[in-house]
Amino acid sequence: MPQLALLRRPSVPLGRKIGMSVLRSYLAVATVLVAVKIVAARARALTAAPGRGRGHAGWLPGGAAGKARCESRSQARSVATGRSMALVPS
Repeated sequence: MPQLALLRRPSVPLGRKIGMSVLRSYLAVATVLVAVKIVAARARALTAAPGRGRGHAGWLPGGAAGKARCESRSQARSVATGRSMALVPS
């Protein structure tokens, strides 16, 4: 078996070079797009109106927030508990 120092470096076909360049470009673009999406989501979360995020009266557990958009704390409590608004003290 020949010594490693005596071997020539194998030639890479043009098709493989192009393919690898395309894959690297795709990876770079995907990384940039994910970073942009993360920054945009964070900016949206920081500028969200009160009552629309987690921990506020407008957020209801169990996916109920999508079913009922609540504007006040008493309305949110009435939707979450199933009681009418007249029974919930303000």
